[in-house]
Amino acid sequence: MACGTQTSLNQVLDFLRKTTEASIEVTYGPSRAGDVRHSRADIGKAREILGYHPTVSFAEGLRRSVEWYRVSRKCG
Repeated sequence: MACGTQTSLNQVLDFLRKTTEASIEVTYGPSRAGDVRHSRADIGKAREILGYHPTVSFAEGLRRSVEWYRVSRKCG
C-alpha cells in the first residue's frame, strides 16, 4: 500500500499484534544479499497521470484488510 509515507516492518507487526490480538513472534537474522533495508513507494506518477490521492492511511488500509480477511474466512 503506497501512501507516500514510510512504515517499518516492526510498525506493521506491532499494528497487526494490536489489531488481531495475536502473539506474533519475530526472529531477527543477519542481513542477506538482496535485502532491501529501506523502501518507500513513489506514488508521484500515479498522482500525475491518474490524479491518484490516497484516501486512507496505511494503518486504516491494513485494518480494513484484516477485517476483510476475517469476514472472508468465515464465509469460505
